[in-house]
Amino acid sequence: MKKINYIVGSLLLVGLITFFGCKKDNPTDPSPQDQRTNDMAASSWSAESVTLDGTDVTASYSNFSLTFSGKNYSTNNGAPAWKASGTYDFDNGNVNSIILDGNVTATISGFVAGEKMTMRFTITEENAKTSGVGEYVFSLVANN
Repeated sequence: MKKINYIVGSLLLVGLITFFGCKKDNPTDPSPQDQRTNDMAASSWSAESVTLDGTDVTASYSNFSLTFSGKNYSTNNGAPAWKASGTYDFDNGNVNSIILDGNVTATISGFVAGEKMTMRFTITEENAKTSGVGEYVFSLVANN
């Protein structure tokens, strides 16, 4: 009888240790897209340099700022390359490619959260507001 009590007690102890010793999974880890969305929204961004078809146009964007909030963006002094505000989404879930306002694909390179990123996109005749048709490259720095 003592042997049975010892075995039952041992099994119960092992079961309790296993049950309470298991680490819970963290279901709140963000997806790569959610993490990038959060990282982009954590700072406002200003232009370190801007080119249009390879020509330096940084002086035209000296007071430029870009702010993300969720899947929305807003700019100051962004014309003609940027609208004053709009939306974006990831291109097929790719965190290095976003679609601005449903029709302009921008690639993101050199992204360092809270520090810098480069955005490259082309404004065509059909999606231009008034002028500024061509390929833009914005080297952006975070305003922390």
